[in-house]
Amino acid sequence: MAIALRSALSYLLPTVAGWTIVSALWPNCPRMLRCVLGLGLGLGIAGMVWMLSVIVFGTARVSLLVCDATLIALTVVSWIRRPSRNAALAPIKEPSSRLQRGGAAALMVIMLFVAITIGHAIRIGPHGGFDAIAIWNSRARFFYLATKPLNVLPDVANPEYPILLPALIVRGWQYNKQDTVVIPISLAAIFTVGTILLLLGLRSVTGSRAAWLGGAVLAGTPFFLMHGLSQYADVVMSFFITAGVVTFAIADFSKGLQSTYLPFIAGLFAGFAACVKNEGTLVVVAMVLSRLCILAWDRQWKTEGIRIGMFLAGLLPGVLTLAAHRKVSPPSYLLANMTSATIQSRITSLPQHSAILAGYWRDLPHFGEWWINPLWLLLVFVVICRSMKSAPPFTRAWRFPTLFVAMMLCGFYLIYLFTPYEVNWHVASSFNRLLLQLWPSALLLWIFLITPERTEQSRLADSRNKRGLAAGEAAADL
Repeated sequence: MAIALRSALSYLLPTVAGWTIVSALWPNCPRMLRCVLGLGLGLGIAGMVWMLSVIVFGTARVSLLVCDATLIALTVVSWIRRPSRNAALAPIKEPSSRLQRGGAAALMVIMLFVAITIGHAIRIGPHGGFDAIAIWNSRARFFYLATKPLNVLPDVANPEYPILLPALIVRGWQYNKQDTVVIPISLAAIFTVGTILLLLGLRSVTGSRAAWLGGAVLAGTPFFLMHGLSQYADVVMSFFITAGVVTFAIADFSKGLQSTYLPFIAGLFAGFAACVKNEGTLVVVAMVLSRLCILAWDRQWKTEGIRIGMFLAGLLPGVLTLAAHRKVSPPSYLLANMTSATIQSRITSLPQHSAILAGYWRDLPHFGEWWINPLWLLLVFVVICRSMKSAPPFTRAWRFPTLFVAMMLCGFYLIYLFTPYEVNWHVASSFNRLLLQLWPSALLLWIFLITPERTEQSRLADSRNKRGLAAGEAAADL
């Protein structure tokens, strides 16, 4: 019982800090998204500050003090500077209906299924999968027990990996004063369930029930649940990537004042992703290039330029933290022996290209480990929705997730092209997990492909019409 209370206490400060920051930057954020983004933002800041503090000060105890002091300071500043809520830009609120109540009941069934899966995974494997035992939890244990954590960095597996996830685990252990399995398990559950809720929470922003279906598909992806509850860092990456793509896509969907600071929030989450695994750097590059493509597409130089600037401002803390880590960690083995001759030989190597394409062709259609693969059904649904003559104009917010996913797949291709490992083994052992990081963003793309365009004016009109309809029905009942 004491361990559970201390573990919950370790999440209290990040939750409060993240909630107040999201409330200050996005005052009209729907409640579900505010909770999920707030907790993720608080945990990201806590892990990033702990990571930077241990690099600067060299001790875990000082890192905990600096981390919690930073969270308290951010909470106070955000609370003081929080803007007043603008009722004109409030999230969509619809009168209760049979379909809406049915959707809510379906969501409860989905989350019950996820909870049962979490309980089963905890019972059969409380220490997680191989990567959790060999890399993330063992590294956290080294940092927790060592007087000078950086001195043991060269001796752990994959020493070049960023340490945001081990930092969060160590911080929880410091609250418990022991290395309990409760912290890695709870972190895995938070990021797994949080990624699902990010998609479900889009319902309050877009007004499209496709968000419910997208969240249900993600919750019903066995490969996603299995790796999340095995305490792999890929689902942590997936959460931060999805949060960044979601907030930037909402900024594209909402053209009013509501979207002013959303690119800044997206930049923060992209910075957190860069501090989790090495491919986080590719995430940052892909997001920036995607926004530059949209800038060239729309030619709205001022508006899109401001958004890119806000994104880069939010990205800065994560990039600086990652740069500090690169100063004290060994170089990546993937790039250590790269020469111009190697690059030229790989580019012209047809067997290398054919092996990568064969891996893409083999793994892409079978990703997810479903009993019945829903991918083709989702594609058919998009074709039907967009080909109907009576279909309303669809939002253009699908462009950013599309460009991002495409650029990430191209980036993975380049990584496999220049890998120092045997290419067939490398693709077979890692491509599915890289797809796992992008799967929620791909579902986000699907959601926006079938979401109608909604301006702030149309949202206000819809809200007034629905309130009037509800009032009329109530008067008729009387």
